[in-house]
Amino acid sequence: MLSTITKYILNFFNRFRKKEIKEIKKILFLFPSSAVGDTVVETFFIREIKKLFPQAKLDIFILKPSAALLQGNQNVNCIFTMPVNKYKKLCYLAWSVLFLRKNRYDLILDLPHSGYAPFRQIFLYLLGPAQVMSCNVKGYDFITYPLQWKEGKEHITKAVYIKALEMLGASEPFQVYYDLSIPSAEQEAISSFWEKYHLNNKKVLLFNTEGSSPSKTLSNKRVLEIIYALQKAYPQYQVLLLAYRKNFSEFPKEIPVLYTKSILVSAAAVQKADYILTVDTGITHIADAYQKRMCILFSESIKKEFRPWVCHFWGSITEATMFAQNKKNVNCISNEEIVAAVTQNMPKEG
Repeated sequence: MLSTITKYILNFFNRFRKKEIKEIKKILFLFPSSAVGDTVVETFFIREIKKLFPQAKLDIFILKPSAALLQGNQNVNCIFTMPVNKYKKLCYLAWSVLFLRKNRYDLILDLPHSGYAPFRQIFLYLLGPAQVMSCNVKGYDFITYPLQWKEGKEHITKAVYIKALEMLGASEPFQVYYDLSIPSAEQEAISSFWEKYHLNNKKVLLFNTEGSSPSKTLSNKRVLEIIYALQKAYPQYQVLLLAYRKNFSEFPKEIPVLYTKSILVSAAAVQKADYILTVDTGITHIADAYQKRMCILFSESIKKEFRPWVCHFWGSITEATMFAQNKKNVNCISNEEIVAAVTQNMPKEG
C-alpha cells in the first residue's frame, strides 16, 4: 500500500522536473548498503563508467568502513561516507539531501540493492538528478533506466553491472578486473610484520578464518586442525592467521597471527602472501584483485540458500580459484577436502 501511494505521488511531481540534458558531467554512484566485498567488485564498474564518461566527475556515496578501499582511486572525484549506526544513518540521510542536491547530478546510479523500498525512492527523488538508473523499480516514471534484477544464478558483476553499462551505451568487451590501491603506511606495517616473524624468505599461506556469519566462521578447534593438516601437506609454506575478532592466544607461538581491524592492512597482507585460504567473505575479492591463487571455504549462505553458482563468474582469474564446499557450514568441511582443493591450484615447485 505504501509503495503504491509513493509511486503515484512521485510520478505526479515528476511531471514538473526538467529531464533533458545535453551531456553527463556529474555522476553519483549510490550504494550505502555496500560491504567490503561489494566495494571491491564495484571498482570494476567505477572504472568502466569513467571510461564511458571520461569528462564527468564521479562521486561515491558509501558506508564509512568500506570507503577506505576507494581512497586513492583515480576514477573517483569525491567520496561521501555514511555512518553504520542506524540512528546516525537516518540523520545523515536527511542532511545529505541538502548538500547532495546542490551538486545537481546529471545521473545517479542506484545499484545494485535499490529494491522497492518507498523511503529509498523518495530519498533518490529528493536528490534531484536529471536521470536515474535503479534496480528492481517498476512503475516509477522518474527512473530513466529501470534495471530489472533479482538474485539468481548470475554473479552481480555480470547480472547488474555489465547490463547497466550496456544500457548506458557501452559495448563489450569489458575489462573485468578490480582496482585497489594500498597506502604506503599499510604496506610498511605489513613489511614490518613480515620481518618480525621472519617471513621474507618463506612462502606464506594466508589463512582467513572469520566470515560475516557463524556459518561462515571457523571454530578455533577447526582452525588448529586445518593448520596441522596444511603444514603436513605443504611443509614449504608458513601458515599465517588473519584475525579481526577471534583470539588465538592459546595457539602455539610458532603460528604467527596478524590481528587487525583495518581492511587496508588485510589487503596489504593478501598482496604480500603467496597463497590464500579463506572463508567466503570480502577477502576473496581482495585476493582476486591481486590475482592470488586461493581456495574458498564455502557454505550455506546467510539466506539459507546454498549458492555454488558463485564460481561460474568470479572475476579476473577464475582458473586460479578453487572451492571446498559444504551445505551446512564451513566447520563441516573435512581436512582432506580442504587439502585436496588447495592442491588443485597450488603453484608447482620449480
